[in-house]
Amino acid sequence: MDRSEAIFQAFDGVTLTLDDGRTVNVRSFSTQEAVHYLRLLSRVQDGDAAAHNAFVREFPARAGLLDVPLSAFGFRFDVEGVGEVAGGDVTVAQALAFVELLNSAQERQGWRAQGAFLDEFPGAFGLQALDPPAVFRAGIAFTDEVNRLLYGLAESFWTHLASSPRAQVMMTRGTEGSGSTPASTT
Repeated sequence: MDRSEAIFQAFDGVTLTLDDGRTVNVRSFSTQEAVHYLRLLSRVQDGDAAAHNAFVREFPARAGLLDVPLSAFGFRFDVEGVGEVAGGDVTVAQALAFVELLNSAQERQGWRAQGAFLDEFPGAFGLQALDPPAVFRAGIAFTDEVNRLLYGLAESFWTHLASSPRAQVMMTRGTEGSGSTPASTT
């Protein structure tokens, strides 16, 4: 399944079949939840870091993806001097913990978070031979790919809700006979 289709299908409550054949049952999103995620995604598009953090923290748990290994999504990231590295047995929850640890290491929590990241991250991906700067560069590439995965899951949800045939009918229904056309949503 194309991961960009997954979140829209989850709005209806579906079973997702992932790259490795594993299935994840996602219960239906309520209208309130759908609107919440649409608002978060809109704020993320506007560069709101708090909205990004909320989305990354909430969405994978709500979709029931925390225990799914990254390998089920075909997850890979490029590491300078090594090449492509697979997600292996690292789960979405563990990936989010690595992302949070890297963010903490880059912020004010300094050396403790840096040490924890250097202790944990390389072993999870077979990168023990890398020097510390290379580990941090690999962590940044990893974080970028985790974000691509999560936002890829939400992409179709955002697009389909704004352009679904039902939404099109509802938008035009109020303008029929008036001679005007609905304003663009983009």
